Amino acid sequence: MDRHIVIAGQGRSGSTLFYNMLRNTLQDFRMFDSELPAASVMHLPGNMCTKRPFDIFDIPKVFQANHLRKRIDLICMLRDPRDILTSRHRSVPDDYFVAADLCYFVPEGRVPTFTAPGFLPVHQASMHVAESRLFPQGIFFLKYEDLVRDPEEVQRLLAENFGLKFSGRFSDFHKAEIPERLQRALNGVRAVDTTRQRKWATPEHRDRIIDQFTRFPILHDILFQLGYEEDRAWFDALQQDARADRAPRPAMAEDPDAVPDSGSILDHPAIPVIHEDEHLKVTGIDGEGEQCLVTFVGVGHGLGGIDQQTEEFRKLAQGGWGPQLFVFDKTRSWGNAIDPQRLAEITAPWRQGRRVTTLGLSMGGFLAVQMSRPLGAELCIALAPQYSVHPEIARFDDRWTLYTDAIETWRQPSLMNCFAPGCRYELVFPDFAEERGHAGLFPNAPNIRRFMVETREHNVAAALKQRGLLHPLLEAFLGGGAEAALPDGLRRRGNDWRIPEVARAGA
Repeated sequence: MDRHIVIAGQGRSGSTLFYNMLRNTLQDFRMFDSELPAASVMHLPGNMCTKRPFDIFDIPKVFQANHLRKRIDLICMLRDPRDILTSRHRSVPDDYFVAADLCYFVPEGRVPTFTAPGFLPVHQASMHVAESRLFPQGIFFLKYEDLVRDPEEVQRLLAENFGLKFSGRFSDFHKAEIPERLQRALNGVRAVDTTRQRKWATPEHRDRIIDQFTRFPILHDILFQLGYEEDRAWFDALQQDARADRAPRPAMAEDPDAVPDSGSILDHPAIPVIHEDEHLKVTGIDGEGEQCLVTFVGVGHGLGGIDQQTEEFRKLAQGGWGPQLFVFDKTRSWGNAIDPQRLAEITAPWRQGRRVTTLGLSMGGFLAVQMSRPLGAELCIALAPQYSVHPEIARFDDRWTLYTDAIETWRQPSLMNCFAPGCRYELVFPDFAEERGHAGLFPNAPNIRRFMVETREHNVAAALKQRGLLHPLLEAFLGGGAEAALPDGLRRRGNDWRIPEVARAGA
C-alpha cells in the first residue's frame, strides 16, 4: 500500500525545519521543493510527503482525493503559543507574523496581507481533526521544543511509530542543499538552534504577550492543555514587570497662552511630545474636561481648516475638552507601520475615564476609523477617509501612490472589521468619483452615517468651512448626532445624507 505523510498544524512551529530534515533523510518517499496542498498530489502513485500548515483545515479534502487508497498519516506541529505569537518572518520584518485571530498571508510575488487564520483557528482545527477518528493509527503531535532539543530522538520515534526508514541524521539537515522556496520560512539556513525557545519572555515582547492574552484569555487554557504552564503565575509576573517599567506620565502644556495660534498647532514646540519612534509620534495638550479628542494627522501633516485652538472649536465639547492628542503616522503608511495596541497603551493615561472621540482628514480619517476600536472611541469623525489605498482593493484611486508605493507590508489593507458596535461613525465625503468609490465600500450599519458634500475638493473640511458649515456640523456630531441638530438644507436618503452646494449655516 502506498503512503502519504501530511505535515500540518501551527505555522511558525518548525514545519519547514522539520520538512527539510525529512528531505535529507527519509527513504522511499517523494519529497517536494516547496510547500503545497496534500490534496493536489494525492492522485500521484507512490509514497509522498507534503508540508503545508493550513492543510489542517483541509484534511477531509485530502481523504476525498485519496482515490488510490493510500495510507494517510498526519504529523501535527505544535509550539508554545507565546513563541508563535512573537515569531517573525522575513517577508514581514516589521511586524509579528501570527496573532491569536489572524496571521499574514504571503502570496508568491505579491504583498503580504494580514488575512489568514491565526493561532486560535488553527488550534481549533487541530483539535477537531484529533477528535474525528480519521486516523485510527493515531496522530503524531510534534512539539517544536522536542524537535530542536533532540532531533535524533524524534527521528527514532517516527521510525518506531510509523515504520519509516532513514539515512542520515536530522540534525545535519543544514549541510544538504535546501531549495529556495523552503529557505524562506527558516529566516536563514543554520544548524538546529535551541536558543529560540522562550524568546517571548524577553522584555521586547512583553507588551505583545500581555495584549494577546488579555484580548484572548482562552490562550491561558491552551497553555494548560498543551502542558506549557500549570497556572497563571507567569502572566501575573509579566504584568508586574510591565507596571514597574512603565514610564511616568509626561507633562503636557496647560497654559492656553502657550498654545500656538491657527496654522502651527500640530508640530509646535509648545505642544509637548508624549511619544516618538521611527513610525509614530504623539503630542498633546492637557485638559480636565470630560472628553478626550484624539486627532489623526493627514499626509500633509495638516487638518484642512479645522483649527482646534479657536474659541469656536473649544465650545463644541459637551462637558469641556480634556486632553487633545495629535497622532502622526510619520511614514504615511495608512496605519500599516503603527501597532494599534501600542498606541492604545501610550494614550491610555489621557483616555481613562473620559469619552473618546477620534477625528481625522484623508489618511487621518482612515486612521480615525482604524484606531476607533483599540482606543475605545464613542465617536469617530472621518473627513474624506479612504476605505483602502491598497492597489488591489482601491483600483479606482491612484492619487496616493507617492506614499503607498513605499508600503512594503500591508498589515491594514482596508478598514474591514475596524468598526466597533459601540462607536458612532460620522463619515463626510466630497462628491466626486474617487471619493464616491471609497464611500461605497464602507459598510451599511445603524451606527454609520455618510455625508456627501457637493464639492470637487478633497479637502472637504475647507469646503465646509467656506460655507460656514464646518463647526455647525461638528457641533451636531459632538452633541450626539441628532437629526434635528444637523445644519439646515441637508437631504437624507436612508442612512446617507447630501450636503448641497447651496446649503449654508442658518439657511
